[in-house]
Amino acid sequence: GAAPVAGGDYDGMARGAKIAFDDVSTNGEDLIFPDDLNRGLFPHAYAAGARVYSVSWGDDTPQYESNAMEFDQFAYSHPDFLLLVAGGNIGPAPFTIGSPATAKNILAVAASRNSLAALRAYSQLPAAVNLTA
Repeated sequence: GAAPVAGGDYDGMARGAKIAFDDVSTNGEDLIFPDDLNRGLFPHAYAAGARVYSVSWGDDTPQYESNAMEFDQFAYSHPDFLLLVAGGNIGPAPFTIGSPATAKNILAVAASRNSLAALRAYSQLPAAVNLTA
């Protein structure tokens, strides 16, 4: 059937939402990034009105490196722009959260299909931390 028109009963929660999409692969496997994310990746989405930007790629390097720094620089200079970053794609093991999730001005998001016991073991959480509350 036909979708309801704007202003109708089914406008949704984000009536004025917009989406901007970046494809950083030419073959669906290899990722190709601009030399400077602050000039070559984030600005067009910001100019289009996006204020939340999500990336599901990450490195297996658990250090703070250049792309994490570029995420931080853009977030710092655009405080109304939230960068969501995959926590990593190689866990579960200690030190598997990689760059750019090592940036400090982003929100790193991760998931686990492991048990709470495995989470405690890999994250070194004290047993007194209640993860079910």
